Amino acid sequence: REISLKSEVVNAILRRTVDDCLGNGYEFILPPDREEGSKEQLESIKQFFKTPNPDDNGNEWLESLIYDLALFGDAYLELDGSADKSDKQGDRWNFGGELVSVWPIPAEQMRLLPGNKRPMPPKMAYEQNLNGQTRQFDSAKIIHVSKFKHGRAYGTSPLIPLLNVIAGHLNLSNYLNELYTGTLPKTILNVGDISNSEMKAMLGLLEQQLSGGKSPFGLVAVNGGSGFTMHRILDSTREGAQLDLLYYYREEICAVFGIPPMKLGWVQTGKLSNPESQLEAWYDVVDSFHRRIEAVINNRLMPLLGIPDWVFNFVSIRPSREAQMAEMRNKDAAA
Repeated sequence: REISLKSEVVNAILRRTVDDCLGNGYEFILPPDREEGSKEQLESIKQFFKTPNPDDNGNEWLESLIYDLALFGDAYLELDGSADKSDKQGDRWNFGGELVSVWPIPAEQMRLLPGNKRPMPPKMAYEQNLNGQTRQFDSAKIIHVSKFKHGRAYGTSPLIPLLNVIAGHLNLSNYLNELYTGTLPKTILNVGDISNSEMKAMLGLLEQQLSGGKSPFGLVAVNGGSGFTMHRILDSTREGAQLDLLYYYREEICAVFGIPPMKLGWVQTGKLSNPESQLEAWYDVVDSFHRRIEAVINNRLMPLLGIPDWVFNFVSIRPSREAQMAEMRNKDAAA
């Protein structure tokens, strides 16, 4: 938690993840096997989501859930029942009665208590440590959500690999920038108007010369007839490997947290060079958060609230393809 708040890049990534997951809001829709549902149930679930607990002014619990899920790989919700029971000290809690409210619990405060027998959970399945005090909960009182779960316990946080990836990316970027702005030898070659085949032959000769040279990290800028139309870092295989590693770092950030390089202000080439392909990768990550949280709400919260007729559904951030489909239908009709 401390690292995520102190690192501007990590904090920005997490906030962007939360904002884009909740950006288009959510709705309550009929499941595929139903043609109509109870209006009373719909109004009841809308009111519950407006005030899931007395301190929540709207979707704060969902923001906390998504933030912790992205940061820790784990998120926890505490369910308050109308007939909850606890011991005299208030240290051990059991869920009972009807669901009254939902509270997010910061993931760094929680740990699982292992049981001797499976699949039956232990009497006290979770433990919260806060300011030196300890509270325990039974399995019915806590909803535990995991992403990238390893085994049957905790999820795994992508934070440490992400920090390593960002550090590697920055170090390599700075090194490559030295080729342009530093003290490494550079050459500008003015060639005038030449054909593509002549350009390829000339570059082949340059690469051949550099591969056997003592300073393989020189930069050659080729100045064609219409200006500097071609800049190339020529170093043969080693420089290509460096650039491939740089692309890998950027794609790893996109794959784990889903943030496209362009959202971080990084120019990208390779398979993510097209903004559409970057956004598609980002939509895939947001969709995975949507599906995970929808499953938890529909499988755990909705039955407790007595809402069988409706399901919770995030509105996708993918752009609508209605115009594209209409154009395809018009072309088919014309054909």
